Amino acid sequence: MRKPQGGKVVVGICRGGIVALCRLYGVRALRILWRCSTRNVRHGINMPRIEVRLLKDIKEYRQCERVQTHTWGAPGVTSEALTAAQKYGGALIGTLIEGKVVGFIFAFLAQYHGRLAHWSHMMAVEGKYRDQGFGFKMKMVHRQVALGRGIKSICWTFDPLQSRNARLNISRLGALAEEYVPDCYGRFPSLLEKGLPSDRWVIHWRIATARVEKRLRGE
Repeated sequence: MRKPQGGKVVVGICRGGIVALCRLYGVRALRILWRCSTRNVRHGINMPRIEVRLLKDIKEYRQCERVQTHTWGAPGVTSEALTAAQKYGGALIGTLIEGKVVGFIFAFLAQYHGRLAHWSHMMAVEGKYRDQGFGFKMKMVHRQVALGRGIKSICWTFDPLQSRNARLNISRLGALAEEYVPDCYGRFPSLLEKGLPSDRWVIHWRIATARVEKRLRGE
């Protein structure tokens, strides 16, 4: 893996890239990728090109509409709104496999309890690519982007019925659930909510704190 400028992570099987992964995610991640890489080389398997980075143009933004449809049944944020957020202080970070967007995070500038923050309104990964660590990787790139802009808080909501989200948000990232909001968005049609009330936890990820640094190192 190599980590170029601009919050971009590219997964490959070169040794220098694996060292970069170690620096970003720790020794345990290095060992896992090294075992996978050597096994794939031994068996003649070509690993797909995977990128986790800020998305760059309208073609990539429109692919986020497709991911939304796969996840919730319809796009909730148009490519035009994604474009505006990306240009004017927000962040649109994607996971691309061979150039195709298969997951994304969408955040806009906001205030939370009087503090400037990125409000991460959406995160989605297409079904067949879930449980492969892409959500965590996108969160790490988002943290890098926000810190580079002087933003020290990232906030979002999550459905308390989605247990995989709770594990990522609280256990792996070290974020805190600070508020519980009953029926936060009202009832809306969605493949996930199925018409249920949209109760949500509000998550506050204080990305510059020593506590979060330790959690991301696995301590």
